[in-house]
Amino acid sequence: MARNPKMFIHDAVYELCFRTENGLPMTAAPFMKRIIKGCLAAAQSKYPVTICHYIVMANHVHMIVRVKNPEDLSRFVLYFKRESAHAINSLQGRRNHTVWCERYDSPILLDAGKVIDRIVYFYANPVQAGLTSSIDDYPNLSSWNAFINNGETETCGKVPRTIIPVINSRRLSDQKAKAIDLTLKEESLEQFQLSIEPFAWLRAFAQTQHSEPEIVKNIIIQRLRTRETNLVSKRKSPPLGAKKLIRQSIFQTHTPKKFGKKMICLGSEKATRKIFIQFFKDNAEKARKAVKQIRRGLTAVIPPSFFHPGGYLLSNILPFFTPLPLG
Repeated sequence: MARNPKMFIHDAVYELCFRTENGLPMTAAPFMKRIIKGCLAAAQSKYPVTICHYIVMANHVHMIVRVKNPEDLSRFVLYFKRESAHAINSLQGRRNHTVWCERYDSPILLDAGKVIDRIVYFYANPVQAGLTSSIDDYPNLSSWNAFINNGETETCGKVPRTIIPVINSRRLSDQKAKAIDLTLKEESLEQFQLSIEPFAWLRAFAQTQHSEPEIVKNIIIQRLRTRETNLVSKRKSPPLGAKKLIRQSIFQTHTPKKFGKKMICLGSEKATRKIFIQFFKDNAEKARKAVKQIRRGLTAVIPPSFFHPGGYLLSNILPFFTPLPLG
């Protein structure tokens, strides 16, 4: 079955998810969090994408972003994956080992209700996975504090490839882990800004453009607390806990049991989803035919917002030219 091409629309809101092929390398160890956050900050600085929410699990990353320049979104993801893969391979003493799955999921979010659903889902992930009893206790990277504080801009050092050490032991002492983190901090001279704008997505939808962020925040928190309580009540064993997560080995084995279906869009209303999917499929088919013509040396027009064979976005679509529920 042919894979759906990427289509990125100016000023729209997307969910991103990318997963490692195996293992649980992105632990909550201080040095790993420093590396991952530095890669994320550098990616955002080089390819500006508005990050609204994100959470890093040991084998995958979830994000909600609002697109500025559609051409930047794929480059942002690819840069982050490339730099973090190099760092993880260096720590594990490997060369040219594939860390990330080739593709990544990037469904467009069609309405504010679905964005809220996904935000709640993100922050409930640690409880769902049996790691902690609340997002408040989750020691790995996330935008939770930025969300609570209505936004955050942090200066992060990009860890140079050449100074990342090989971890020879599967079990690092706390003292050794702190020493590695301190060395990386002192030698990460290239600084980048990581900005989190947890309510930037509100402006992408007509129904929430003038919504009060505090009201929306309270709705999200209430729904999250309810979900956390329900998940904890069904738990048969205690959570792994923050201390064990911080000390978890970067060599821990894990084989994914399932992979999510690549979605074109996510929306609260079935009718809206059907309209957008048909719009996407019609233009995707035109894009495929045009690409075939171009590769034969013929002249053809690729629909706006689809990628040219050379790897660049031919042109951008504005939201009001698409069947997005913005009215």
